[in-house]
Amino acid sequence: MLAKLFGLGRPASDPRALLVEALSDIAGEPLAQKAGEYFDFPERFEQACEAAGTEALWVLEGKKPTPGAKAQGIFQQMLEDSGHAGFIDWADDAESILDAIQPLLRNAGAEMFSPEERSRLLSLAADARRGKAFGKLDEPLRQAVRARGLVLSYLDRDADAYYPVVVSLGTYEKWSRLCFDSKRTILQGPPP
Repeated sequence: MLAKLFGLGRPASDPRALLVEALSDIAGEPLAQKAGEYFDFPERFEQACEAAGTEALWVLEGKKPTPGAKAQGIFQQMLEDSGHAGFIDWADDAESILDAIQPLLRNAGAEMFSPEERSRLLSLAADARRGKAFGKLDEPLRQAVRARGLVLSYLDRDADAYYPVVVSLGTYEKWSRLCFDSKRTILQGPPP
């Protein structure tokens, strides 16, 4: 009820326009224009995915996508392919998790983790069992990214993995309240 009252998680009336605007804010105009083309001609997107060795989310699900699901699938795949979204497997160790965040900081124009900061973060999850390092590092990573004036957010892929994205606070505030469909917000994570 609070989400409805405050307009949180509102689905978009025009998923295509939202897709183009979100990608423009996060990854730039050229990628946003390409996303609009892919939305209009999803078979081109499917062909591009196939050429890259992946499949569109709706192909994996085996059904024709709704406009919101199509926008979500294009958005996430293009962010991943362009290096604006990372991949963290649920079982990754601390080293792999930090390695997934470093390029996102670079793409955002932020300072990379210093050797001292990296060592401190690694020590926080040094004793983590398989599948537990992310839980120990999520909040410290958010704080480290926040110290750089940015926000560590995630894409929701309904998977056993995490897809981190590093964005400005304004971008996070804008896109964590809107949805391509009624299922999930565009960017996720606790408020910074």
